[in-house]
Amino acid sequence: MFKFNHKTIEELERKAQSGDVAAQTKLGAMYVQDKNYVKAVGLFEKAANKGYVKALYNLGNMYLSGRGVAKDLKKAAQLFEKAANQGNSKAQYNLGLMYLKGSSGVPENREEKAIQLFVRAARQGDPAAQYRLGLMYMSTTMNYFLEAAKQGHDKAQKQLNFFKSAKENCNQNSFKKPSIKI
Repeated sequence: MFKFNHKTIEELERKAQSGDVAAQTKLGAMYVQDKNYVKAVGLFEKAANKGYVKALYNLGNMYLSGRGVAKDLKKAAQLFEKAANQGNSKAQYNLGLMYLKGSSGVPENREEKAIQLFVRAARQGDPAAQYRLGLMYMSTTMNYFLEAAKQGHDKAQKQLNFFKSAKENCNQNSFKKPSIKI
């Protein structure tokens, strides 16, 4: 949530009008918060046309959601691709989801490409990408344990029993959320 005073907003507007891509993007984000999506898109477009990575990502989200523009998944994917190639982890994650789901705008069911994008984002510390990879690998891992256990592999059966008991313990215990102090 942005908290700017009137003087700061005037300064951002002045910088945005002079072509400052960071100011255009910040001002666009403020317009998104105010639900003035058309103005936000205009500012994001100006900065994105100059290749500014945050604007590319933000504009991709606007096309993905259809806020301020007609929803266009192909355009969203193109913008996320440009931002992802510049190292934006959120764009890598969003594009990865599009590949995983086979959204229009990207080739269908490209799980390998999705994983590559999630790995790139996860290596930058993106928690959503780390979580998604954990889910994907856990599913694959569980399938291998099940297949090995079906064939009588003793250690695989023990591992599955361990997972089962861990799950039961988690269901029986009530856990408190850790308090986070900032």
